[in-house]
Amino acid sequence: MRIAVIGGGPGGLYFSYLWKKRHPDAQIELFEQNPAGATWGFGVVFSEQALEFLRADDPDTVDAIAPRMESWKNMTLNLRGESVEIDGGASPRSAGSNC
Repeated sequence: MRIAVIGGGPGGLYFSYLWKKRHPDAQIELFEQNPAGATWGFGVVFSEQALEFLRADDPDTVDAIAPRMESWKNMTLNLRGESVEIDGGASPRSAGSNC
């Protein structure tokens, strides 16, 4: 089976990974508009509950990404000279994202 995946964001990458894991003979071609190695374009935030759901379904992925995640308590949004502090809820995010 041949599959073309449009977009190398979190959904495209995770779908490709899971499909290939479950169907090793499948041929997956992933198309991304940004250059190889680009770290901009998306950020991924997982609540603790979301990580638990993911761990229940795919513990190997959580074990692979958890050591590279960062956590924060609060974020500050700065817009037009105004600052608003937002409770981050200690939500982990993937390291290297641009959020």
